[in-house]
Amino acid sequence: MNMNEFFTWEYIATFAGAMALTGLVTQFIKGFIHIPTQLLAYLVAVAVLYLGLFFTGGLTWPAAVLTLFNGILIAAATSGTIDGTKRLIKKE
Repeated sequence: MNMNEFFTWEYIATFAGAMALTGLVTQFIKGFIHIPTQLLAYLVAVAVLYLGLFFTGGLTWPAAVLTLFNGILIAAATSGTIDGTKRLIKKE
């Protein structure tokens, strides 16, 4: 990733890019949407992954189905990162 750019669709379509954007969006909107954070993270992850696939030309039926499972991985990783960061902040 070029450090002179913020996000690109190619980066968002990767695990790291989807996780970063999912974490940011989830944290930004969780105060406005009153559903469990892990469910919100999953919904955001799936949306981010679908958008990444769509705009990079990789959206096919097999990829669309697989995205539902990949969303679980992204949401779990994002939620773990957020929870870990909160625990570190509380210790200080």
